[in-house]
Amino acid sequence: MAVAPPAPLLLLCHSGGWDRLYQAFSAAVAATSSGRQVTLVLYFQALERVVDGDLDEIRLQPADPRAEARLQEAVDRLGTPDLSEMLQTARRSGRCRVLACSASVALTGRAETASVVDAVVGWPTVLQLLDACGQALYL
Repeated sequence: MAVAPPAPLLLLCHSGGWDRLYQAFSAAVAATSSGRQVTLVLYFQALERVVDGDLDEIRLQPADPRAEARLQEAVDRLGTPDLSEMLQTARRSGRCRVLACSASVALTGRAETASVVDAVVGWPTVLQLLDACGQALYL
């Protein structure tokens, strides 16, 4: 008896806050490690954090220096993986692609985005992914 492959996961990442990116990237690692195909679509601040390469800097939105310091202490104490490491782990699995929203690229003026994502896409593509995907999370 053939077993159906697990449903793909679509992650729509808008926030550049460390906490939301942590949730998105940990979901991507968990999903890819269990055999799921994952598509991350990056918008605005999430896109800028990936393009800038500053994922490992703990920044919350809205900014809260005291909460950020407490979070940094907990991350250090628990040995939580860096966000950049988590994203690389998901991508190295061969089951994770990273897309950028074309409007977010244009509105943020981030032409260099194409060098760090698999593709730049518009809403028609995202809507097709939503239709085809078993599950989607907005973070």
